Amino acid sequence: MKERIYSLDKLRAVMMLLGVIFHASLIYSFMPTEAWELHDPNSRSYFFSGLILLLHTFRMPIFFILAGFFAALIFYKKGARKMLENRFKRIFLPFVVALITLMPIYKYSLKYGQLVFMPDVDLHTFPSLSWDIFNPLIINYLWFLNYLLIFIAVMVTLALSKSYNSVNLTRLKSIFRLSVQNQPISIIWLSLLPIITLYFMDSPFAKTDFYLFPHFPSLLFYFVFFLFGWLLYCTENTLKLFHEKIWFNLVLATVLVVADGMLMLYQVDNYFYLKIMLYSVASWLYCFGFIGLFLKYFNRKSNVMQYLSDASYWVYLTHLPVIVVIGSMFVDLPLTAIEKFLSLIFITYALTILSYHYFVRYTFVGEFLNGKKHLPTT
Repeated sequence: MKERIYSLDKLRAVMMLLGVIFHASLIYSFMPTEAWELHDPNSRSYFFSGLILLLHTFRMPIFFILAGFFAALIFYKKGARKMLENRFKRIFLPFVVALITLMPIYKYSLKYGQLVFMPDVDLHTFPSLSWDIFNPLIINYLWFLNYLLIFIAVMVTLALSKSYNSVNLTRLKSIFRLSVQNQPISIIWLSLLPIITLYFMDSPFAKTDFYLFPHFPSLLFYFVFFLFGWLLYCTENTLKLFHEKIWFNLVLATVLVVADGMLMLYQVDNYFYLKIMLYSVASWLYCFGFIGLFLKYFNRKSNVMQYLSDASYWVYLTHLPVIVVIGSMFVDLPLTAIEKFLSLIFITYALTILSYHYFVRYTFVGEFLNGKKHLPTT
């Protein structure tokens, strides 16, 4: 695989940028979640609960598939040492720096938001500063970087082990090819392990793990997708198989998500197994559908998408404190939930992308995140 696959770069950027929409939706939803307590008391809509379920079904699974794909690409093209050096600079160091700098800011913004979103509290009230915001064991939205580091360590160890020889790899690739073929039947058995992990999470959807030492079922759920992406790179001529049944997969996935959402909306408690099956199968259908969609229709170089791809890492790392603070400022405005939401995501995208352009892209921070960029010549 010598040519650059622009479509997968674009898809990865889109999944990262959708994080802004996902987290902004939480404020205006009725979605019960252990991980998010901030809900606008004056402006909420079931539309955002549905949007959260929809995005949560495919956003991170696709992201981990692509992370596995690109990790394998670097490993097999440049070797284990270069790959580990690259991931150390692009993942481990940003993770540590963000944990020290951005995470306390985010945790303090949450404390501020919890005050503001309470009724009859002055907007200018600020919480006291406490040491718990510096607790490195609670990593909040940086969990995905923690997972990536673990997955990379596991896969590099396996790839360098004697058991991962050419015979076993060939056998594994044959099995993998069968898993991609014969859609959508193959998607059913691909869903089995995610279904099992959801059962042990005791949750109808994948839980977010906010701790440095992860919960094993959550870790295993996303490792399945990372491993899939790794094998996708290793197995020749499989990407073209994603061109099949694109719209069928996307439409069927949407039908399943709607059915899953209706069960949650009407609080039907007796269909837990049905819920986890709907969620898992829909996740894989969306993965196949969106990967196929981008491979078929968006595999061309685009300067705009390349720029957004570069910016997406910074946007994701910095967007949540912005969302919490700006969302808090909107609490008492006489606006509907959709008006607040659209204003919030516009301001968040504007602030994070502008800060990337003027303070990050051509500086040591930009080089730290994406590699060195040169100022355009006139």
